[in-house]
This record gives sequence, structure tokens and C-alpha cells, in this order.
Amino acid sequence: MPEVELHKGVRKTEDRRSIFSFFLTVSLLLGIVGALLAGAAAPAFAQQTPLLMEGKKTLYQRVLVRPGTPLVDAPGHSAPANAEPLPPLTLLYVYKRIDYHGKEWLEVAHANQGPTNGWVAADRTIDWKQSLVLEFTNPANRERSLFFRDEETLGSLIEGGNAANEARGYRATATSGEVPPGFAVSTAEPANAIDFSEQFYLLPILEHDEAYFDDGFIAKLLKVAIVNATEDGKVLKKEENLKVVSAVADKPDPAPVSKKPDLVVPPKPDIGTLTYRPFKAGVVFVVDTTTSMQPYIERTREAVQRIQNQLAGSKNGKNMCFGIVGFRDNVDAAPGLGYVTNIHLPLKAGCSREQFDARIGDVRAATSSSKDFREDSYAGTLTAITDMDWGGVDGRWVILVTDAGARSSTDPLGRTGQDAKQLNILAQEKDIAISVLHLETPAGRGNHKEAEKQYRELSKNPVTGPLYFGVPNGDIDRFGSNVDSLASMVASDVSSDVAKSHQKDEDSYKARRDKIMAEYERAVASAKAKHKEEMAAYQGQLDASGKAASAEPAKAETNAPPATKEEMEFQKRLAMAGYAMRLKYLGREAGTKAPSLYEGWVSDVALEDPSLKSMQVRVLLTRNQLSDLQQALKAIVETAERTRTTASEFFSQLQEAAALMSRDPGNVGTSQVNRLADVGALGEYLEGLPYKSKVLEIDEATWLSWSFGQQREFLDELEAKIRNYQEYHDDTDLWISLDGGRVPGDAVYPVKLEALP
Repeated sequence: MPEVELHKGVRKTEDRRSIFSFFLTVSLLLGIVGALLAGAAAPAFAQQTPLLMEGKKTLYQRVLVRPGTPLVDAPGHSAPANAEPLPPLTLLYVYKRIDYHGKEWLEVAHANQGPTNGWVAADRTIDWKQSLVLEFTNPANRERSLFFRDEETLGSLIEGGNAANEARGYRATATSGEVPPGFAVSTAEPANAIDFSEQFYLLPILEHDEAYFDDGFIAKLLKVAIVNATEDGKVLKKEENLKVVSAVADKPDPAPVSKKPDLVVPPKPDIGTLTYRPFKAGVVFVVDTTTSMQPYIERTREAVQRIQNQLAGSKNGKNMCFGIVGFRDNVDAAPGLGYVTNIHLPLKAGCSREQFDARIGDVRAATSSSKDFREDSYAGTLTAITDMDWGGVDGRWVILVTDAGARSSTDPLGRTGQDAKQLNILAQEKDIAISVLHLETPAGRGNHKEAEKQYRELSKNPVTGPLYFGVPNGDIDRFGSNVDSLASMVASDVSSDVAKSHQKDEDSYKARRDKIMAEYERAVASAKAKHKEEMAAYQGQLDASGKAASAEPAKAETNAPPATKEEMEFQKRLAMAGYAMRLKYLGREAGTKAPSLYEGWVSDVALEDPSLKSMQVRVLLTRNQLSDLQQALKAIVETAERTRTTASEFFSQLQEAAALMSRDPGNVGTSQVNRLADVGALGEYLEGLPYKSKVLEIDEATWLSWSFGQQREFLDELEAKIRNYQEYHDDTDLWISLDGGRVPGDAVYPVKLEALP
């Protein structure tokens, strides 16, 4: 089966006409602040609104269209011969459902406010009840995911007790290029990692179920449809991909020939801009610069200079850059510290050895002590994530070096208000791997366990697990050997040792140019052949004196101490994380796309090793919806803070807050809040998602049964999510405009499921 690749999509500020016409215009209808329109004062004229989903008060019915589906002006009508079908998986709101001669028809629109745009047969659409999409995880530590035609085959494979061997057999056939008709697997995930931020792809979840491996692991079985965002707003398929799509997509009836066909050939590709860009790595050291740290600062400098000596004069010497962030602690509590965080060396300046040597001397340990043993390492980490310029950097590393635990999100001396989990999510969104070298010095013995827990969470990597190493007794030699190993591992992707790989990549790009031109020539030949067939059909129509004739279009062809066991495991994880970055770079440079599969079933865990996630769920939120979500959580937190000494009043006051948020004066005094999910429309939105929401579970009895500490922990978690939503809002690089930017508030952010309340 051929690997699937679509033409490159354009994100955000680029001039991209969307695959959807006004796609996702308030598509989730989150309704976090109540029904936005329901119950409002009636306008002077009746405003059409879509049908509500069954059992819902704020969420509208939506469908995705199948390939080759045009809109018509009335039920039962046919589209004009020259009508353009809607792009596959265009999202439409349903305004009316009727039965016409035994067949269901839908009146639909692109927006959630009328007028409507036309009618479509229900069997040409797919219901989409939730705006959930899937993202492939990096395949560095697992085998490629398989998309099955039906749930039964996938479920039987998982529960049959021989999943690993059966999956290998299916994969071998699916990727062999010789797939028998009716084969159970439709397609396979690409070999290289797909950069979700650069090559956005829509992979909506249509249904979900569960299956159980014989060792107890649970797999979510997810029915998905897929389409890529592309430059001209349509799904563009390379010739070799067409037979993959045809195996699973419905074929539209061929349109009758109504006029003399024109010869249309594709534009000649511009390959002048296709150039090789080598892999570039960036390492930002986030260094504790309090009183005890000077020896470690010096040893870090030594490691970096050693790597720079190794790279000096090499072809790719400037493709590894270093940055340095120093952090201390709250300067109000300890004014002598001088700063909380300081960027001593910006990453882009650190590509030059001269700049590094000039700046590293400024990194000095403080001469004044902090208020206590903890330091604000989270502030230093956040500075590295958000304030460094990571543009053009493929391998992104933040290396935290400290002998102290972090200020927690609720510590009044902490600056960020973030916890380790939320910082880790922010780092993952920017493709940054965080590694922690925790110096377990005797002075911090009472803090080591708490700090280890914090830093394991902070350094969690979706491919490898935590990139954490505790340096016993803060031993300077052991610390140095690990810094050396880490820096050498990162440098291996850009050093002279990879010169052959570099040449191979350059040769690959030349081959890619040749391949593009060959594809172009094949496309021209295919267009000419298609035109010849159309002309023959047209002539036949003339010969039949105007009688209807049609022809199916021709198909396209397609000195350090010996490493301990713990150190070796740590270094192995670092190497795996680096390999994952390299895969993502290769996928990005090759323009790797998600497979152009129309519908299929896939497991969210690796079939050979169900402990590994192969997919992660995201929710598409618009700017407006993200703001609504943030405001709803703020209302919960603020109400809880007002009732700290009278917890029994929490839910009664939430009712008032919920009524005010609903924007309906008639709701004041009548809103019922029996659980947190009743604030706004949180419950309507969260129910049915394939994850366990705390907000759905907390009712008044649960809240009152919790200790003050449990309540505080939950509120802290909500506050961290609120701050994360603000980071999402402000980070313009990750917003995706699916409607060409026509409605600024409807750009979408694919929020990870675990970031929801």
C-alpha cells in the first residue's frame, strides 16, 4: 500500500482558503456561559437557528459531508452538471430534517445562524456530535498505527490474545505496495512524525468504544474521518494516493457530459524554492544561580565549550545553538538576589562561540541567600519556554539544573502560578523536551523527595517518560559526565559525524525535486488521457443527437565515573527523545501528511505495546470558546474563594453566578446548580467525551465531604488551567484559521484533552 501524502497546508497568517466554508464558526457551541442565544429577547425578525442535538439545550446538530457531495436547492433535486461538490468533510449545521419519498434530506448551512445554503441527502453526510480530533504521537518508540475498515476486526485483534503478531502481519501487507482487494487495513500511519502545528490535519472522532488486551490494558477504539488543510481549500491527492482513498470513500456518480470538455493541465511546480535545510538544535540551560551553584555553572560552561570545540570548523557548526536562563527566587522576600529570572544568553545569539564565551562569564552565583531552600525554578523554565525565540530550531531542549525544589503554583513567593503538569503541556505544545539534572546535595535532603516528584512531572516526555536524573550527593563529576553526555547526544545530529547523513539529505532533496517533476509529467499525461476520454464521450453525445450520455472519469495511476544503571537509562531516554525530534524534522522537511483516509477504526494505543499511546485526543476550541471556558472556571474559583469559611454556601452562590453568566435575566433565582458541571453549559459539553472529567463528578455532597486540603488542591488545578488558557490565547503561533481568517474569533486551537477541567 503506498504511503499517503497530501499537498502542504498553510497555517494561520498565510493566505489559505479553508477546506471548510466558515468551518467551525462557533462549531463546538461550548455554551460555557450559558445558551448564547436561547432565551434572549426576541429580535424584530425570526432568526433561523440549527436543530439542537437530542437531549441538549445549547449544542446544535452538525454533519460532515462525504466526498463528491454538492448542495442542491430542494429535496430530491439534482445538482447542475457544472456544480462543484463540497470539499470532503466540510462541516455543516442542520436546520431541518424531512422525509422525501422515503429518503431523509437535511437543510443545512455553513454557519450557526441563517440563512441556510441548501439541501443534502442524509446518507451523503456523517453526524459529528463532538469537536474531537486525534493527533498522532511521535512514532519514535512504537510501530505505525493501522486504520481498519471495521471495528470488529480491530476489536478481535486486540482481544484475541495475539495482537502483536497479528498487527505485524497486517502492517507488512498494508505497507508492501501489493494490497489484496478488500484487505482489512485501509492504510497505515506515515513512517515519519507529522508536525501537527505545521501540517495541520483534521481527524474527527465519529464514534468511540473500548477493547481489552489480555494483560489488562484498555484500548479506545476510535472511528475517525480525515482530511488535510491545503492551500486551495480542497483535498489535493497525489496520484499514488487515489487508490487508497477509493478503497474507503464513496464514489460520486459521474456527471453527464453537457459541454465540450476543456484540456486542463496542472500548473508546473516551482522547484526553485525547494532547498535543503539541515537539522538545527537548540539547548537552553535553565540554571539555578543561587549561592551554592557556582561549581555547577562552571562545569556546564566546560561541557558547552567542549562541544563547541568539537563542532568548530565543521560544515554544520552553527546549527547547534545554546541559550542560558538564570533563575533565583522572590526578590521581595530576599532583595539581595537581584532577579527572579534573567536571560543571560538568547538562543539565537548562542549559535556563535564568541557570543557564548562573552556572555557565559556573566552567569555568576548570587552572594545573598534565598528566604528558604526552595527556588523559583518554574519561573526559569517558563522563561525558557515562552521568552526564547525557538523559530527555525528543530531539536528543542530545556535543561534544568538545580539543587532545590520548585515554588508550587500556590506558593505566595512563586511568580508563575503554574504547576509542573501545566508547564509540561506548554513545553509539549512548542515541541520542547525538558530534562532535569537534580543535584541531591546533603543540604537539601529534606526536600529531595518532593523535588523529585515535581521534576519527574515537569520532565515527562510523551515518547520516553520522565527525562529526570537525580545526581547523588550533587557529585560534581557525575553531574559533569551527564551534562557531557547530553550535549554530545544533541550535537551528534549536527556534528561532522553526520556529514554523510547531511550529504544523504541533500541527495534526498535532489531526488525529491526529480520526483516532483516526474509526478508533474505523469499528471499532465493523465490530464491528457482524461481529456481524450471526455472528448470521445462528448462526440458520442453529439452522435446520439443530444441524448444524455455520461462516462466515468479515467482513474489516475497512482574522566567520568562509570555510568550507573540509572544513568544509562537516563541517557537512553535522552537519545530516544532526540531521535523523536529528528523524525519530526524529517517529516516536516518532507512535508509528511496524515494519510488521506476517509473513514476507519484505529486504536489509541500501540498494538504491539499497549503501554504506549499512539494517539492523543484534542478538542478544537475557538478563541471565543476558550475565553468562555476560562470565564466559567474563574466563576467557580472566585465563588469558592468567597465561601472558604462557609463551604456550605458554595453551591447556593454558584447558582447566582451561573444565572448571571447565562446572560438571561429570567434565570436569576431559578438556575439550578447541583454539580459544578451545571455552571453554564459545562456538563453539556464535557459529557460523552472519552475521558474522565473531575467537574462532572463533583456535586454538593462530594464538595462538602472533601477536606479543606482536597478542595484547595482542586481549585489550584483549575487556576493552573485558567492560566494555561491565557497562554494558549496569547500564543499566536499555534492558532489555526480553518475559514481563511474570515472570522477572527473562530480561529481554532487544538487543546489537549487533559487540559480540560
